Amino acid sequence: MLYYIKKHLGYGRVLKSEAKQVVGQPGEAHFIIRDRKVLNEIIFPIFDKYPLLTCKYFSYLRFKKAYDILENNSLSTNQKNEEIKILLNYNKPATASWSLPHAALPDDYISPAIVHLNETSSHEEIRSTISAGWLVGFTEAKANFVISPDIGRFNIEYTLVHKLDKLLLQLIKRLLHIPSNVNYNSSKKIYVLNTKNSRVIEKIINLFAGKFKGMKSLEFKL
Repeated sequence: MLYYIKKHLGYGRVLKSEAKQVVGQPGEAHFIIRDRKVLNEIIFPIFDKYPLLTCKYFSYLRFKKAYDILENNSLSTNQKNEEIKILLNYNKPATASWSLPHAALPDDYISPAIVHLNETSSHEEIRSTISAGWLVGFTEAKANFVISPDIGRFNIEYTLVHKLDKLLLQLIKRLLHIPSNVNYNSSKKIYVLNTKNSRVIEKIINLFAGKFKGMKSLEFKL
């Protein structure tokens, strides 16, 4: 999947590490772009055109601010380093030359891209923001297709989890007509949305068929 992304962007590199010395933990791969010119001309326009729907939006703003600091020729290297340290520590003194919406990511942070939506928004409103393509990508990263035994039979279940974005899961619930509610798992400190509803599962299968680019495609086929 990382090579797929690299091919379509035309930039960056994929780094691979060897398998870890722990049973069941394979090696890792990373796609990296460090060239600030490429970030500004290729990457930023993508995320500005297609805003992040999760709390990752906050991290993106911080990332862009780091770029602005490093590209500011009026600052010395030491000044740039100090500004970046301030940015990383979420601790903005009065002397800092920049500002963010919050000093630190609040627990109730909502991406500006979905802040206009709520649990009662129409399907058309939600669909105009949460596209099928975006949902495929989110599922690649945050969802599981589960096959589990249940007293003499098997169930299949679609499960989405996220640490902070309760509203986003509520919007997905409405978009996919999932009857169950978004629940909070206090032990793992995550929000969970799942369904075993056969009609919803059939709709999900039709929606995602042939769309996955990574290892999630195997889990989906099974």
